[in-house]
Amino acid sequence: TFVKRVFILIGDSKKDFFKDLLVALPILYTKAYSQSLLFKVVDISTGNIDYSKYEIKDFPSILVFENKELYKIISGEENVKKVVKTLSLDINKTIDEIE
Repeated sequence: TFVKRVFILIGDSKKDFFKDLLVALPILYTKAYSQSLLFKVVDISTGNIDYSKYEIKDFPSILVFENKELYKIISGEENVKKVVKTLSLDINKTIDEIE
């Protein structure tokens, strides 16, 4: 079967972490593109996502959807940095390894 994953990074544009992340965006998009994944970045102030529905406890967070179902939530600055700064191009493996 074909598994389609979508990654949504949610953060607060007013915080320094989000501004620092802008430097890493080309790398994240390259990792996602190399594996035919969709990667989006969302600012919490846009209000397009009902965060209470996903039980997000901390920002920044990464929502990982697999075949339209929520697969995993990666919360907290440290865990998001692990995904961003890993040297591996296999973003799926990195996501699966994070608790």
